[in-house]
Amino acid sequence: MNNLPFNAETFTAPAVAIAKLNVAKIEKLADIQFSTLRALTDLSVAQLKAAADVRDLEGLKAFSNSQIEVARTVAERVRADGEVVVEFAKQYGADVQGLVQESVEAVAAKPVAKPVAKKSRAKTAA
Repeated sequence: MNNLPFNAETFTAPAVAIAKLNVAKIEKLADIQFSTLRALTDLSVAQLKAAADVRDLEGLKAFSNSQIEVARTVAERVRADGEVVVEFAKQYGADVQGLVQESVEAVAAKPVAKPVAKKSRAKTAA
């Protein structure tokens, strides 16, 4: 690779940086999703247990009334998670733009080496 008219490390550095950024962001997004999944699963299990404990009309009434608060809790969680994901996406875009800018500046700062032309041998007539 030493015969290339450019520095291979400089050439691949932006791709490596983007790949590392993507891995970090995917991990963070997975953490957000797992957290949401866990919270909503816990809430669902609690609701199933509460429904199973209904024994009479008063219990059914109390359970039904509690569903309004459950709906509010779920809606609030979805809204909050949506805001986190929107901010996450904005930050990702800014991070990518920063990496692209750094790459452009790095390329602009280093002149591209031109390959050395091979000298041709003059053919002599014998």
